Amino acid sequence: MIYGYNTYLTSHPVNDRLVDYERHFSQQLDNARSQEVQKSPLFEAKYRPIIFIGHSFGGILISLALVTSKSHLSRKHLLESTHAVLLFGTPFRGLHTVELEYMIQDLLSEDNCYESRLNILRKLGKDYDSEWRKRLLENFPHIWEGRKVVSFYETVATPTVSKSTTTSTYERAGPSVKMVEPTSARLFLPNEEKVPVPENHSNMVKFMIPSDRTYETVTNHTTV
Repeated sequence: MIYGYNTYLTSHPVNDRLVDYERHFSQQLDNARSQEVQKSPLFEAKYRPIIFIGHSFGGILISLALVTSKSHLSRKHLLESTHAVLLFGTPFRGLHTVELEYMIQDLLSEDNCYESRLNILRKLGKDYDSEWRKRLLENFPHIWEGRKVVSFYETVATPTVSKSTTTSTYERAGPSVKMVEPTSARLFLPNEEKVPVPENHSNMVKFMIPSDRTYETVTNHTTV
């Protein structure tokens, strides 16, 4: 199953909240598992091993979904079936959002439809003391116990967004920063494997050739 969500910041804005993304992802995942059971009505089909791979906000969604399934009787099988989780640049302790927030605030002066995007960005930021972050950090030892956890972190800085003085549009032409610091991408669990990726935040999940070393690491960890 491949899951995608609306990641647009400056086009196609929606009024989704963080909890809406998590609920939608959990439901789609549950739907996919139910379809498997319908095709193969065996008890084991519902508990076939799951390997999650998530990048950035996607890793947050995976983690929130597993924490929710822990206490959700009808979805507890999702957590129980999880064999491994591979997380790329997931900002558990915050994402660098300063320039992105400036961009959205600038757009808000023209159209308030971007406000929900700004709220989500702020909740993902380094300085925001969010409830979802507390919830995850408190539950990590329980949901990851006995499972393979691999945390990939970027080692190359990413160009930030800046407004062009000639076109008045935003481009990734600003100073480069690490969008997610290694300490933010790591879980600090005894069973966690930590893997540095010599790419920036955007490119760390773009594998051009099968011999890419990070891709080889992924295939090595996704063998059940």
